[in-house]
Amino acid sequence: MIRRLGGPSRELFMWYEDVEYGMRLRRAGYPVYVVPGARVRHPPPGRLISVNFLGVPLDVPVADSVKSYLMIRNSLVVHQRYGGLRFWFADLPLLLVRGSIGVFAARGERLRGARVLARAVRDAARRRMGPPPEGLTRAPD
Repeated sequence: MIRRLGGPSRELFMWYEDVEYGMRLRRAGYPVYVVPGARVRHPPPGRLISVNFLGVPLDVPVADSVKSYLMIRNSLVVHQRYGGLRFWFADLPLLLVRGSIGVFAARGERLRGARVLARAVRDAARRRMGPPPEGLTRAPD
């Protein structure tokens, strides 16, 4: 199976490589299983901001520019690649709302967040993969 399909995609490093791999296996006809007892250790988010979205209280993690970019871009690419029409009518709107909530929750950092969101959406549409753009990896002025 791995010889035929390869391993997880390097171009999706850090975000969504596991989801893409499962979808690729399923598309090739291999069974994919959920293991309810499995545990994954993720470092806790550095900071949470409480927001009220459409009457629903949410605690939104504030991620750095690189993580935000990779999460948005990679989720859009993977959902478009495997979602078919569902991507355009369900996945895309929900992913954009989720990305926007994070952008606008960060009160003092909205401009930075809006730029990251716009760049991630543009790069996903152009299928630009690989490491994040150089401008996101530099420290802010």
